[in-house]
Amino acid sequence: MTRKKPGRPAGAGGFTAGAGGFTIIELMVVIGILGVLIAAAVSSLAGNLPKMRLTGATNDVVQKFQKARGVSVKRNLPVIVTLANANDTSASSITIFVDEDRSGSVNSGDTQIDSVTIPSNFSSAYIVSFKECNIASDPMTVTFNSKGYINDVNGGGKGTMPIVITLTSQAPTNPVNFTVVVERSGIARLVSGDYSPGC
Repeated sequence: MTRKKPGRPAGAGGFTAGAGGFTIIELMVVIGILGVLIAAAVSSLAGNLPKMRLTGATNDVVQKFQKARGVSVKRNLPVIVTLANANDTSASSITIFVDEDRSGSVNSGDTQIDSVTIPSNFSSAYIVSFKECNIASDPMTVTFNSKGYINDVNGGGKGTMPIVITLTSQAPTNPVNFTVVVERSGIARLVSGDYSPGC
């Protein structure tokens, strides 16, 4: 005579779980918990996305100025950074030219080495303003000399430093603004939030 091994009683739906198995209810609880965790993660990411894009746009502006400074030294030629369309949510842009003929302005003989339209590359982000210390102008040109220093702003001489470029996002972010500050030395840095140059 053979004895039956004791096991778990059949659950709802006639399923029997072995000693190491899950019941349908346990499985549904695990799936429910995973669903809540995934929903929380997606919600958190969606809330941080505009700030991530704004930070990316601001870092890109810093990199453009670093590139202009580096190329001016490497090629021993002036490099002109042109900023245009301030406060335009679809077209605010930065373009970099090597001033091949050393004329001090952009013309057909100059070489464009980089360009970015901020809202196209970083959705919702755009440049609010570019200022020579606290004086806004649009467009603005900033010229680096062959030593990597800023020696001209808007064709009017050395200008008043620093150059202050403010970016924001159409979507809510905290902080609302990020700022790029460029000193006479040509060094650009990112500042979180608003920046007052104390002109």
